[in-house]
Amino acid sequence: QRLSFGISTGFWINPSNTYFELSPLLTYHFPKTFSIGAGPTYVYNQDRINNVSLNGFGGKVYGRANFTNWLYGWTEYQGIDNQHITGFENNKPVKSSWYVDSWFLSLGLNIPVGRRSFNVQLLYDVLYKESRSYTYSPVTYRIGFGF
Repeated sequence: QRLSFGISTGFWINPSNTYFELSPLLTYHFPKTFSIGAGPTYVYNQDRINNVSLNGFGGKVYGRANFTNWLYGWTEYQGIDNQHITGFENNKPVKSSWYVDSWFLSLGLNIPVGRRSFNVQLLYDVLYKESRSYTYSPVTYRIGFGF
């Protein structure tokens, strides 16, 4: 089976925001250990201080190398057109959006469950900029399900 479909999710909270990321993924598996894939990405951000919802849309391309049945390496480029609050007008937040790119390096665990899989990753964003990134830190995590 050379092609597979999966869904990657991310969820994180900081003192002022709650984030959720959803990304359906289509992957091509080369023989042995390597695979590549791509998919669209949606990011939801609930700004709890200003009580406003912000959205981001984009996509990603990635590569994966399986070191063992359980451990893999991951690299990913992701580009998101993400909304931010840029000011206030009549006491209402003004939303603007700008493009944010990220390059993630990661190690992950693959846990087979029958013909499906459950994945957990710890990622580091090499291009992280605190003033522009939608994540609260260059280090984040993801949980994924493979079908």
